[in-house]
Amino acid sequence: FVHGIRNYRGPGHSEQNKHNYEFTGNAGGKFYGIVDHANLYNDSTADPNFRKVFIENTSNPITFYGLNLERGGFPRPKTQYPFAEIKNASNIRVLGCKTETYGTVFKIDNTNNILITNVFSHLAHEDPLIDITANSTDFMISQVLVKSDAQP
Repeated sequence: FVHGIRNYRGPGHSEQNKHNYEFTGNAGGKFYGIVDHANLYNDSTADPNFRKVFIENTSNPITFYGLNLERGGFPRPKTQYPFAEIKNASNIRVLGCKTETYGTVFKIDNTNNILITNVFSHLAHEDPLIDITANSTDFMISQVLVKSDAQP
């Protein structure tokens, strides 16, 4: 297992066509306390393919405890959404996630056996916090809170 990882990007950092945490193929395991955030008022534009967490073509269990994906969206010139993308994967668990963003945190596509629980965002959202797209089955989303009086 891996724990206590913090990835902080200060002003001027441009999120490139890459992923900060990438899980593909035979990836699996337990990950505790991953923190990833860019400066909210970054002047750079993020590459549309950038993801803080990217999971693709996996079937081994992957569990995140206390995943913290923050910032990188509005009011920047180009938003950095979604923060995490899960596609063509199965057996993924996110147990607790704090986020600070105005946009989508999780994009889920063509997945099965997914659990995302205890997600908290204190900012208002125009886009869905969790976006589940085509062909996803056997998923559970529970205890999601977006602060009702949040101001965009």
